[in-house]
Amino acid sequence: MKPHSDDGTIGLTLIELVVAMALFALVAVMAVQSLSGMIRTSDRLTQIDEASTDLGVAISLLRNDISAVLPMRFYPPESAPFSAVWQNDARTVIGLSLGGQPTAQDVATDRHFAEWRFDQENGTLRRRHWPTLLPADRAQVTGEQIILRGVTGFTLQTYWPGTGWVAGHLPPATTQLTPQAPIALDQDRAGLAPAAYFSNLPSALQITIGTEQWGDLPLVQALQ
Repeated sequence: MKPHSDDGTIGLTLIELVVAMALFALVAVMAVQSLSGMIRTSDRLTQIDEASTDLGVAISLLRNDISAVLPMRFYPPESAPFSAVWQNDARTVIGLSLGGQPTAQDVATDRHFAEWRFDQENGTLRRRHWPTLLPADRAQVTGEQIILRGVTGFTLQTYWPGTGWVAGHLPPATTQLTPQAPIALDQDRAGLAPAAYFSNLPSALQITIGTEQWGDLPLVQALQ
């Protein structure tokens, strides 16, 4: 029986009130947990979407670079020339001589040199470029821009006729070109380039980006 008050109305016992409050508390806890789970899921999906977007931009930019490689050497200031497809001794930087791409700088040539650097310490892939293949000084190079994070590796392979795939950029000794004479810093002026300016290209190259989230992602491009 429900207890009656002095005015005859029926009320709740203390035990019933405690049970009701406990049920309301349980429902509230379940609602909070469900909302927290939805928020975590939304945050995770946002992170995946942002990471996928960054990866798409990185791959598109790298693909655009390797499809624009041209057979011309790069002459950095105060250094030996680089081949059109080049990699440093530490295997952390890949350089490409490019043509036909617009650049931000106001220069008279569309031929330039892009450098992609794998920063092992920070797990990032960075890019910078020289606006000409014959820069007069190091001040012409742009600052590095972080293109992709979560990178675990960055490798180059090149394919040479009669040899096949080799690690790095160096061709077989029998196919290497040797400069015949020094070249002047003519800022890529129009006209016929001297023989020392040309660089032999492999038949194809493969650049593989190692990532924490998607594993190894190879990009293959035929050059000849």
